[in-house]
Amino acid sequence: MPVWLIAVLAVGATAMVCVGASFFGAISVLVPRIQEKQARATCANQLRQLGGLYIQDSMERGQAPPAGGAAYLVGLARKSGAQPSLLVCPVDTHIAVAHAFTETPPESLGAADLRQICSYVVHDFARYPLDEYADEIIAADAGGHHGKGINVLRSDGAVQFLDRAALGLGPDDDIIVGPDSPHLELQKLCIVPAR
Repeated sequence: MPVWLIAVLAVGATAMVCVGASFFGAISVLVPRIQEKQARATCANQLRQLGGLYIQDSMERGQAPPAGGAAYLVGLARKSGAQPSLLVCPVDTHIAVAHAFTETPPESLGAADLRQICSYVVHDFARYPLDEYADEIIAADAGGHHGKGINVLRSDGAVQFLDRAALGLGPDDDIIVGPDSPHLELQKLCIVPAR
């Protein structure tokens, strides 16, 4: 085999390896981003469905619910016949969906039990009555699972993704939901309302 042919084959093989490595490198960066966006979209869709249940319940009641917290969402989902997976953000892998609809009344469940069946925190309606003229956050994903921000459900049923800047946080600040949150509306969310 002539030397020039060996050289051409060697250069071609090296080019193929470089192109293949670049392709697999790009895939390894893009796939996790696509999966994260899909998980965030699924979470937002679930909150949208829960928002529909909330609005229907509010119309039937004529007022905000008496308590709030994750037990409220669990009760709504049970009452509507929704699948237990509606309560679980796809990023929340520790939750055992099969246990979401035990016969235990949701209001009897403690915070640890509720965190095992529901990814979302809910407004504490008793301590923080809703302003009927304001569009307040009534639920959010509990752990800020989506990296750069958090999905929130507003009292009008709209779902919004709030990034750290919208929450008034720095790029490296943790997203905290509950009484210790620096964001005033996120402070009103809880797993179990304060008694």
